[in-house]
Amino acid sequence: MNGGGSGGAGGLSSEEVARLQAESVQFKKQLAHLTTLLNESEANVDRLMEETKLLKSEMRRQERNDRRDSGASPATNFEYLKNVVLKFLEFSEEREKLVPVISTLLQFSPEELQRARHAVSEAQPAVGKNDSWSSYVYRWA
Repeated sequence: MNGGGSGGAGGLSSEEVARLQAESVQFKKQLAHLTTLLNESEANVDRLMEETKLLKSEMRRQERNDRRDSGASPATNFEYLKNVVLKFLEFSEEREKLVPVISTLLQFSPEELQRARHAVSEAQPAVGKNDSWSSYVYRWA
């Protein structure tokens, strides 16, 4: 055995065993603290990713608004939009072709474009030549 005294397991002295136990307790405290920090950091990353997604969406919306505002003169755009909407309402066979035009003029988001396409495809068979346009607009809203 070694000359430091006989005591604990494997020839360790009682002082060494006590020191190792104290270190073990300290390491466990550090581990618990680091685990807490990791969990907080992961929650922070999740929150920041959600904020980033929201900010990107807001930037895209603002870019669409800027493009909508910066095109040709408002009177020209309004007149063109009026003509497109009239065609949309008058000719049911043209509606699917006019959705991208209206989407461009109004700067639809991809989700809004999808909603418009869905509304037109869903309402297409239900709207006949004798139906009024107001019944169609109600279905689209």
